[in-house]
Amino acid sequence: MTQSCAVTADSLRMKVFGCEECTDIVHFRRPPHGGPFYKFPPVIGAQGNAPLLFIGINPRRSHTNRCLHDWLVNSPGAFEQLAKNRDQNAEPYIAPDGPEEHYRCHAIVVEEVFAKGSAFESSAAATELFLCASKGMPVSFDTLKRKPCVCAARYLLDVIKLVQPRVIVSVGDTVNEHLAQHFSNMISVPIVFMQHPKYLYGMSTSEKVRRLQPTINKLRERFSGLISGRT
Repeated sequence: MTQSCAVTADSLRMKVFGCEECTDIVHFRRPPHGGPFYKFPPVIGAQGNAPLLFIGINPRRSHTNRCLHDWLVNSPGAFEQLAKNRDQNAEPYIAPDGPEEHYRCHAIVVEEVFAKGSAFESSAAATELFLCASKGMPVSFDTLKRKPCVCAARYLLDVIKLVQPRVIVSVGDTVNEHLAQHFSNMISVPIVFMQHPKYLYGMSTSEKVRRLQPTINKLRERFSGLISGRT
């Protein structure tokens, strides 16, 4: 696994921006004019220490967010802007009413654990096992069981060093199992499971809160005595 002595948000982001390691994964695509694969920054949200780190599988590229991906791949400046949780319109990307329903659940958990109205980046960061984008799962479930994700092996330790979370939230069963099977030796903080947002699509915010309550309760227990202003 890649290990660096000093990790900064800028250096890690630039390494990822130009990364082209996973050429064997056919589901990863480049823009028509060439260049690196479509991908997300290694960290979206807090660019340093944060209590929570959410880990998902990989960003998805679909008809609803093609403009975002096209903007993102064109410049390191756009990559940095999304890393700080601002989209191409300078609006919060991960938010309870954000443009991607998938990430609304992340923001809802942050508000429920810390305080209503908390900006996601004030208390949390999000990363993925694979940072490159695809339409669906980039590899099979069997592949993820047999061997560690190459991207996570390359960058996840640096992400954890940068964020220094008190708790990691595994987004969905696949991530939870993959971390336990292949990365338990490098994770020294508790991991709390969160139901995958795909099972909550189309639900109201109040229903999402209800369905996410097991995760919220476990996180509240972990942060008991450290949280102020929670409503």
